Amino acid sequence: MSRITWTGEEIEAELEQPLGRVIVATHVPGTSRPVTGDCTVCDLSPEPCSHVVAALLQWLDIRPTMRRLGAGAVWRGNSRHPFLAPSGTAAERVDLSHLTGPDLRTALELQISLQRTGTCTARLVDQAVEVEITLPSGDRRVVSFSATVLPGVLPLLRTMPRVELADELQGLELSQARLHPVLRGRWEHDTIILEPGYRVSDGRVLSLEELEGRIHGRWARIDGLLCRVLDPATPLVAYHRRGRQELRGREALRFLNLDHPQLTQHAWYCPEGHLARYQQPRLPKPVAFAAESTPNGKVRVRPRFVVDDHDIEWLQALELVDAEFSRIAGLLVRAPDLHEFTRAGFKFPKRARERGLLGSRLAFVRLVAETGLPVESGDDDLIELAAVLQGRLIPDPGEPPGLKSTLRPYQRDGVAWMWGRYLAGVGALLADDMGLGKTHQIMALLCHATDRRPHARTLVVCPRGVLEHWATLLAEFAPHLEVHTFHGPGRSLEGIDRGGVVVLTTYDIVIRSADELGERAWDVAVFDEAQRIKNPRTKAARAVRGLDAGFRVALSGTPLENRLLELWSVVDLIVPGYLGSERDFRSTYRNPSNAQLHGLRQRLKVLTLRRVKEQVLDDLPDKVEDVRYCRLLPEQQRLYREIWMQRAEEIAQQLRDETADIPYMHIFALLTRLKQVCDHPRLVDADTGAVSGKLEVFEQIVDEALESDLRIVVFSQYVQMIGLLSSMLEKRGIAHLVLTGETRDRSKVVRRFNSEQHERVMLASLLAGGVGIDLTGASVVIHYDRWWNPAKENQATDRVHRIGQKRFVQVFKLLTRDTIEERIDELIRSKLDLMEQVVAPSEDVLRRFGRRDLARLLDLDLDVKR
Repeated sequence: MSRITWTGEEIEAELEQPLGRVIVATHVPGTSRPVTGDCTVCDLSPEPCSHVVAALLQWLDIRPTMRRLGAGAVWRGNSRHPFLAPSGTAAERVDLSHLTGPDLRTALELQISLQRTGTCTARLVDQAVEVEITLPSGDRRVVSFSATVLPGVLPLLRTMPRVELADELQGLELSQARLHPVLRGRWEHDTIILEPGYRVSDGRVLSLEELEGRIHGRWARIDGLLCRVLDPATPLVAYHRRGRQELRGREALRFLNLDHPQLTQHAWYCPEGHLARYQQPRLPKPVAFAAESTPNGKVRVRPRFVVDDHDIEWLQALELVDAEFSRIAGLLVRAPDLHEFTRAGFKFPKRARERGLLGSRLAFVRLVAETGLPVESGDDDLIELAAVLQGRLIPDPGEPPGLKSTLRPYQRDGVAWMWGRYLAGVGALLADDMGLGKTHQIMALLCHATDRRPHARTLVVCPRGVLEHWATLLAEFAPHLEVHTFHGPGRSLEGIDRGGVVVLTTYDIVIRSADELGERAWDVAVFDEAQRIKNPRTKAARAVRGLDAGFRVALSGTPLENRLLELWSVVDLIVPGYLGSERDFRSTYRNPSNAQLHGLRQRLKVLTLRRVKEQVLDDLPDKVEDVRYCRLLPEQQRLYREIWMQRAEEIAQQLRDETADIPYMHIFALLTRLKQVCDHPRLVDADTGAVSGKLEVFEQIVDEALESDLRIVVFSQYVQMIGLLSSMLEKRGIAHLVLTGETRDRSKVVRRFNSEQHERVMLASLLAGGVGIDLTGASVVIHYDRWWNPAKENQATDRVHRIGQKRFVQVFKLLTRDTIEERIDELIRSKLDLMEQVVAPSEDVLRRFGRRDLARLLDLDLDVKR
């Protein structure tokens, strides 16, 4: 193509080889006329020929510039300045805006060389530089290019003798100065004015309006200087795009509250006048609230706020909430944040908003827990409840009526803490460390509760292994309380409806007898070892949550911060709904933030009392002994009775005959077999499938100690029992060490245990581990079976409780009810001085007893002829 002319609706293309002309009708916007083409060379062709296609392809390439020049524009294929403006204008125009760098320089030099005589004039016109040239023919031509390339072209124009710079170009000089983009702001009356602009080298800030027409791409003309324009920072880009803004009303206040404090951190933000001295809007701080109960059981609260010593009562706070901002005593004050109240469960009522926020009593407890705000006015009962929850009011119930044990100071504090929650009707979680006497504190609470409501019923739910322990402690230390054990195949609740009864049962029985227990209302429900229901979806967890109790208290000696869902299960037991639904709790605390964990701790603080041994060492003795009572299980009891029957009559006859020798050897053999049955039936019958009730109690103590991060030493006089315990621990994945007479390197085992490495349990036979070693790495001692000699037992205990022990030592002695073990214990107590003289656990011990003592030991009646 040698030449293309655009008429506005079609293009005319001139061909050189072969000579010819192509006329193509171009598409007109807004019409549906198709593109058509005629070629003088290929006149007979029915389809668009190659010449038409070539013309269209060239047109697509030059179309933007041609349309900018307008109808009548001409493109010349062999020219260094291919574009000509329409001939109808006052002067022929050549647009070089598509060229840059050396190409623009060459084209410009060529055009200026066409100047006939004299000089040509270069001037700025809007965003372009125009050079007016007089051609040899006398016609005028205007050569234009973009002003954005001035820094590169201006020195060239100055060196050309035929070019005269006119107007602003005449004194324009390149400068090293930079224009820094900024945002200027000022506060006029109730209007915030934001003006984007640029800061020049002398510190002035010029607005975009003042620079209109003076910015050419990355350059700007300032006072005869051509300065580089820097790009705005990312946060500033939006303001520069919007231009000048005038913010009023809520929009202005929102800017002051949200944007202004952030913008002041940037050097490009230039607030002026009052805006420069302005501080962030103040947020009212809640300091208290009034609360009252409504007739329908709801709680209404009206918070009071303070900002710079100015009180904001509820009605004024409501106005702030509606307006979002207001001026108070010359201060701009934000609407108070009610999130703490809504998060606790309070909402605006549909009507009468001026009366306060509405929520449940549970929401009130949450609010008090999370905020710690005092209740200043309103309902006296709610004021007292808040004071109890926050620890500002701890009622002193006095000495527990009828309790035979003496409470330590921290235990009295625990009873008072629970008593306050009992009176308030809010559940409690007593999470004292193992060995601090949670059971004694509960017994004291039950004494107070029974004294206050003599006909009320109490339910104690515990694992089967400690059921006997509860019954024993209540009988010994609170004998005035009527205790009913609801357990076993013949269990019945008959007679308890008259009230004044403490019912003992297990988690398993609650599952099986949920209807019987659930249809009765309990004044107090105690859940011992509450971690047993840590899985909220188990049958036991669902069953205990279905019980109707006025006051619920859970006991657990293990830390509760490790598994949040387990924590939800226990808390939902004592205060249903307090932590929301299980689904919401899972969702909220799947990946909790530090703020969420802090809020959770605040919410739990009012329900939980936890003391660890280190906190109450001054109130503790160095060592505490605890006898844990067990029961024979049915098969175990059958085997025990069978062995006793085999020899009892023969021994009884020999004891009745004063002339006959006492069969010490046979008595000792019978006693040994009966003691072994109490430990585990497999000690006398390796093939039996019977299990041991004592083993259940043992597992319960071990679990509680390990969960409290304690280390344990277990003593037994039977090596075979040590083997059974070792097998049980292995099945449960509990790492342990074994120390018996067969242990070759005793010192190595002891050093490993005391170094507190992996194993936290040591199983030791009494003979091998009872003397000559130091086991201060432990703080829990379990005597799985009783020794004949209490001095020997104490000697074994002293392996742990000795010089070098820095921890409180808890000693457990397991004793089976209604068996030889209980009678041995009674005999030892009655003849303690005699027993302390005995050294060896042999039949020689028995020679210290008379016929009557031996008969009592074996449960024999010497006065009855058989």
